Amino acid sequence: MSTGYSRSSIVPIIGGHASSGSLFTRPLVTCDLGPRKLVLMQPLEYRSSGIGIGESFFVPAGFVSDGASVPFPLRTFYPTHGKWLAPSVLHDYLYRFQPISRPDADNIFYEAMMAVKMRRTAAWCFYHAVDRFGGFAWRSNKRKMINDDDAGWVIDVNKPDWWKKFQSKPILAA
Repeated sequence: MSTGYSRSSIVPIIGGHASSGSLFTRPLVTCDLGPRKLVLMQPLEYRSSGIGIGESFFVPAGFVSDGASVPFPLRTFYPTHGKWLAPSVLHDYLYRFQPISRPDADNIFYEAMMAVKMRRTAAWCFYHAVDRFGGFAWRSNKRKMINDDDAGWVIDVNKPDWWKKFQSKPILAA
C-alpha cells in the first residue's frame, strides 16, 4: 500500500553523551516531504541536564521542519540529514514557538548535539552559526506568533490523507 510520501527515516538517537546526562528519549521518526522539508511522525522528547536542570522539551508529531540549515557549499561535509537532525528539529521547534529565550534555545541546541555524540568542533560550528545568523528567523517567528500565523507548522499526521497537501501539483502541457 503506497502512502504517497517520498521516504521515511527512523534514526536511533536514544541515549546521551556519557558525561552530560542529556538525552533524546525516543528515536527520531520523520517523513521527507520534499527538498528541505520533513514532518515528525512520532513525538520527539529531549531531556536537558543543563538549562533548567531536569527540564524536558517535547516536539509533537506533525511538526514540520526544514531539518538542518546547512549552507550548500558545506553539504558535502554536513548533509542536511546527519547526526544533527534531531537537535536541528528540536532547535526549529524552540525557535518557532519560543518557550524559552533565544540564547537558551541555542544552548539547548549545542547540548543536544553533544548528546547525540557529534564532534565538539562540528557542534561548535553549528552553534555559532545559529548564534550569529539565527536572529532573523527568531524575529520572523516572533511576528508570526503575534499574528497567530501557525499555518503549516504542525499538521495532523493521524488523518489518513495528511500527506496529499504536500504532493506536487501536476504540470499541464500547453
